[in-house]
Amino acid sequence: MTAIDTIIIAAYFVVVMGLGLYYQRSSAASLDSYFLGNKDIPWYLLAFSGSATNFSVCGTVWQISVLFFLGMKSFYIHLAWGSVIPAFWMAYAAIWIRRSRVMTAAELVQLRFGPGSGSRCARTSYALLGVLGAAGIIGMAFVVLAEFSKVYGLPPVKTATAITLLTSAYVLLGGFKGVIITDFIQSILLALSGIVMAVIAYRVVDPQILAENIGNIDDWLSLGIPEKTNVPEYENFRSITLSRMFIGTMLCFTVTAGGFGEQRFLAAKSTAEAAKISAFWNIVLIPRWLFTAAIAFLGLYAFSDINRDQVDQLLPMVLNKYLTTGIRGLVVVSLVAAFMSTISSLINSGASMMMRDIIQPLLKTGDGEKRLVWLSYLSTAIIIAAGLAIGIISCSYSTLNSLWSWIMAGLGASVIFPNVLRWYWWRVNGWGFMTGFFSGLVVALLMLIPNFPLSDNAMSILCVLVSGAGCVIGSLLTEPVKEDYINEFYKRVRPFGFWKKVYKRLGMSEQDHKKRSDNPYLVFFNAIIAGIALHAYYMCSIYVVGHFFKETLISLAVAAVTSIVLYFTWYRMTILKEQESKEE
Repeated sequence: MTAIDTIIIAAYFVVVMGLGLYYQRSSAASLDSYFLGNKDIPWYLLAFSGSATNFSVCGTVWQISVLFFLGMKSFYIHLAWGSVIPAFWMAYAAIWIRRSRVMTAAELVQLRFGPGSGSRCARTSYALLGVLGAAGIIGMAFVVLAEFSKVYGLPPVKTATAITLLTSAYVLLGGFKGVIITDFIQSILLALSGIVMAVIAYRVVDPQILAENIGNIDDWLSLGIPEKTNVPEYENFRSITLSRMFIGTMLCFTVTAGGFGEQRFLAAKSTAEAAKISAFWNIVLIPRWLFTAAIAFLGLYAFSDINRDQVDQLLPMVLNKYLTTGIRGLVVVSLVAAFMSTISSLINSGASMMMRDIIQPLLKTGDGEKRLVWLSYLSTAIIIAAGLAIGIISCSYSTLNSLWSWIMAGLGASVIFPNVLRWYWWRVNGWGFMTGFFSGLVVALLMLIPNFPLSDNAMSILCVLVSGAGCVIGSLLTEPVKEDYINEFYKRVRPFGFWKKVYKRLGMSEQDHKKRSDNPYLVFFNAIIAGIALHAYYMCSIYVVGHFFKETLISLAVAAVTSIVLYFTWYRMTILKEQESKEE
């Protein structure tokens, strides 16, 4: 790392810390200021922030590795982890979340289930899951940053700790608004790095040598689903992928966005702006795929003999080989920005659930805003400490893949079915939700037992099914949500699904229900078209970097046609309708 590169990185840290100090006063006014920015932040800045948060270093390293070894069929792995879920946010989920008018994703649980011990337990359980998930992903990002530091001769744990604490400082001071503004800067840096890396890869990589290094180029480009691959984790590719795609599909119907996503939708000025956030969010994320493709192709070009254990080092190896002074500083600082953006959003959203859903319900109702803000600082510090602890321990005793797999396939799977049912079936209650979650969690914890006889893949499916059964049984064996509260939820959110008993009780006919609720046929049509468009844009980004021009034109044509369709079926029929509505 040269002096110029170091100066670029140092200047970046000065800027983000300065922004944290600048927004400290306005963020400290109230909980709404600290966690939602008073709902006066432009929707496009919220979209930039969501995009920067998704451009995580750990996720990008994983995407590079599966593209490197599996080629274009790696997109099925992304589908298995719910990569289409942004299309569902765009079609209706972001609108439903914003209509709730709450502060956190866990508070929305209590809005759905009303007061009572079952509802409080469900809300607390959901908040604990959000806090644990946030701390776990912070720890995972810590591991990637530590590994990245080794390549530059820096002490891994100390470097990752220092950057985490610097990030924590501006999050602690600046609150949500500070996170959003710094995320905007980080998003611009990440977009520039993606474009720069794509240009370098396009110019450096010789298509003929690339094809020779890949070996079977037709297989690498194929979008078929083979029964077997030579990658150990995906040896039984077809069975693993199809079963995980079941979980990914279920995830799309949960109307959830990882905590930090709900926070951005809830901070939008209106329901229409919440939907626009989710659409623009993914457009801004396209440079991530340019970056992923560039590193994968440069790796295949120069390091095609790398083994599976070394693939996490591929990113810094490529940067060291191909980047010049100044450009290296820009790309490295953008990766640091990606790390900081991911953990800053997780810190703030995790702290919001800890404060709003765990600490505040235990306080006296008369506690003033100033004290609540100070307790928010404490919540933020707890999330930071937990993430650091998980990261430091994981550097010694875990691997990135195992940590990621358990968070997604175990912890996340345990709440998928209860999350789905609470939106579409009126009979689900707090006790049922909690029973489903803890039933699934028991199965998820079994995944941590060494040499357990069932594979993680089978356990993940079992986790989803057990949690679903637990949710249904627990709900039917206990009293339904009180009429006043389920009626209020229905009138505010206006969901579709199995709500006949509720709207009949409100004196509405089926036609009134259909007119008042979002049209499910239009919603799911838009979600499917948006999912196709989303992946067409992503595939186009990869094809063009690799000089695959026929595939580039095909994917670009698909992206253009689906975008035109969405203009008429989504923007004109959904967004304009929401803009005309007088509701928030």
